Amino acid sequence: MQNKQQKFSSIFKYALGFFLLCCLVLAGSIFFSLQNQLGPLTSSHPGYLLGAVLAQGFTCMIVIIAWQQNLALHDIKGISLAESGALVGVNTVGKYAPGKVMGSVIRAVAVYKKTGQSQGAILASFQEQLAMLHSGLVILALLVTYRSFQLPGTLLVAFASICSLLLIRYLKPLIQKVSTLVKRPIEFDQDLDLPGETRRYAIVFSYLGVIWLSSAVTFYYCVMTFQEPMGFGFGDALVITCLAYLGGFLALFAPGGIGVRDGIIVTFLSPVTGLATAISISALHRLITIAFDMLLGLFSLLYNRRQAQD
Repeated sequence: MQNKQQKFSSIFKYALGFFLLCCLVLAGSIFFSLQNQLGPLTSSHPGYLLGAVLAQGFTCMIVIIAWQQNLALHDIKGISLAESGALVGVNTVGKYAPGKVMGSVIRAVAVYKKTGQSQGAILASFQEQLAMLHSGLVILALLVTYRSFQLPGTLLVAFASICSLLLIRYLKPLIQKVSTLVKRPIEFDQDLDLPGETRRYAIVFSYLGVIWLSSAVTFYYCVMTFQEPMGFGFGDALVITCLAYLGGFLALFAPGGIGVRDGIIVTFLSPVTGLATAISISALHRLITIAFDMLLGLFSLLYNRRQAQD
């Protein structure tokens, strides 16, 4: 068993290093494709560009805090912010792998190795992914409904969204069904069937909602860095952000949503800014997000290496 863990750690170390190298190459290629435009932009709109970077940094920080609190809500306590950041870095690497589930699997294994609690780690991972998809769809539905039907329709969707939180009670039976199909049956302890299960999911849902909003701020400032299009507001940026990230998340064949997310951004932004500017905005947005993914991956690599030495 010890040899398997050492072999796994060795493979992961090299995989993480390869990921960082690929991110560096991709970020460099995007940067050089934008260098002719970024020069004048940084002098005329430095505030917007800085705002996009700071907003993405804030987003990453909320992701780290949300994962730490998610684990605590599932009775996995004692995870520091640094440990949570390293675990988020692991998950960041995994989303660039085929199927995008490798990061969540490796992260759950890492939590189990540290705490010995496998069921809580599995539930926390599933709830995080479900809450991300769920909260994004709810925000998108609220925005679209408000623009089409104003306040009455929005209130109806908001009520339906609140009721949809109750569906979390079916998560564990779903996990058990899937685990049986893949011949890895999971039986959850009865003490995990707590009355506060919906409340725990609502808290995770709220954290993910904040992440959607801060991600939209990053995208909005990317748009403003290139131009200030007439009639384009934060609500528009939030709609495009939800569509782009949800599309990239559901496209399992696209590592990190590359190509899918960017294509959706260009499709919905080009009528407002023009095709060339929309492509540049999408590339700048990708550059910023990859840069922070690379920083998280690097932090995870250095943190795990230090832990191994200690």
